[in-house]
Amino acid sequence: MSEQVLSAGVAAATVTSGTAVDLLSSSTSGIPVANVGRWSLMVSTDQDISVSIYKAAGINCGLVPVKTIAVTSATPLVEEMAGEASQRLRVTAIASSTTATVNADFAGRS
Repeated sequence: MSEQVLSAGVAAATVTSGTAVDLLSSSTSGIPVANVGRWSLMVSTDQDISVSIYKAAGINCGLVPVKTIAVTSATPLVEEMAGEASQRLRVTAIASSTTATVNADFAGRS
């Protein structure tokens, strides 16, 4: 069986304090990660933001917030997961106050 690779992300996304912006896709349902056993997420910004990670294990509970992380221009986010068992993953960002420019990279492997 060959290894499967999944990648997603955004470049120079405008993030405000009004509404959370999806960083992996344009869908609020996140991305499918059912065949992803391990993944890495990196987020950089030019202003203070909060990044939230949501996971779904099935259809009954939907996407559930797992954690929210403060990210600044001085401390980019690097989050890694091995042994992933979720079905879907959603990552959002919202600015603390000033409009931020945000970059995100996601790589997953089976």
